[in-house]
Amino acid sequence: MNQRDMYMDEISKQSGNVVDTVRAPANIEPSVSSPARRRLMKLGTAAVPVVATLASRPALAWHCQSPSAWGSEILNPNTSLKTNAGHKTYIDETWTINNWKTNTPRTAVDLASGSDAGAPWTELVRACPGLLSIGSCNPTINGKKTFKYNLVKVQDLVGCGFVNPGFASSQIVKDISSADDKTYALIGQLNYAVLKLARFKNDIDMCLKDGQLTSMAGGTYTENGTHWDLAKVKNYLYNNWIVRP
Repeated sequence: MNQRDMYMDEISKQSGNVVDTVRAPANIEPSVSSPARRRLMKLGTAAVPVVATLASRPALAWHCQSPSAWGSEILNPNTSLKTNAGHKTYIDETWTINNWKTNTPRTAVDLASGSDAGAPWTELVRACPGLLSIGSCNPTINGKKTFKYNLVKVQDLVGCGFVNPGFASSQIVKDISSADDKTYALIGQLNYAVLKLARFKNDIDMCLKDGQLTSMAGGTYTENGTHWDLAKVKNYLYNNWIVRP
């Protein structure tokens, strides 16, 4: 065998060893026969935690069942209620109560570009431009009308078509309690108003029909013959990720 044939034969052996190493069970320690292969093994080992980290990151999504489906599952415990099986998964989450209280952005709306979904009150005035004409929450600063979300009262939202679930009309929205059942009914309406729009649409209107949230907030909603008080409304909104603290 000439020198060229010997060289090609050695390459073939090394190739076979690499294939065998890949096919070998994980608990078998492959022999490391050259510096090049040792470097390759080190690189491969270093890459594993990175891959595992990426694979373990959950996809950003939220789950929502229609009120009728939710009501049916409440009546029948032998269903997929706890696992969210059968719930429709949408492209992004809703704003939290804290987001509304502090006007802070929620998670990214566009998973591909990572573009930020914006502050909730900035988006609400797009859905309800009438807020910009209310003098009490648009003080003049340096000769210019400036919208101040932290001055918006519940009665201002009522003027935009939202239903007051029982707050004092003069209640400042940012000061409402995160633990109050009424808060869930109000924030649910705000999320719905913004997230059914094309700008940040996440198909929330595929889960809830127009008027259902306002009916819940007004205390007139029934499903499967059962009246939903605000405690039931909170339970529905919380467990279906429409409103979270």
